[in-house]
Amino acid sequence: MKIYRLCRENEVKEILTNKSFENIGNYCKNSDKNTHLYDENTKYIHFFKHENDLLYLNTLENRFICVYDIPEVVLYKYYGEGSYLDYINFRKLNKVEEFALPSEILRFDYLQSINKIIKDIDVDDLCENSNFKNMLEEVYSKRKMR
Repeated sequence: MKIYRLCRENEVKEILTNKSFENIGNYCKNSDKNTHLYDENTKYIHFFKHENDLLYLNTLENRFICVYDIPEVVLYKYYGEGSYLDYINFRKLNKVEEFALPSEILRFDYLQSINKIIKDIDVDDLCENSNFKNMLEEVYSKRKMR
């Protein structure tokens, strides 16, 4: 199943250089911001189920959109919901489907593509251009590497 992550350049460089997720992710604590149950000694990487949900974060120029394809049997063990302010009026909290995977279970083979955001993306762009064409520059594609 395809899932989506927004990240910064240092994460992309680490992944593409080392083909590993060992130094990626964060230690997390359980909170009311999401439904995930974290082990405080484990690093986690968060992903959205739907690409459009990236808009809950700062989809700014020079950030990266990473697409992963992870078997559902692995993925759904780490399913949860996060609470995010709506990205139109910033007033209402929305429940958003997401996954918090332990860094140690990720494999480079799951990574499908990395695209650099070359122009800030906001909700208006989503309405006009649902696949963000002309706003992204391809950095990595698994299918082109084969």
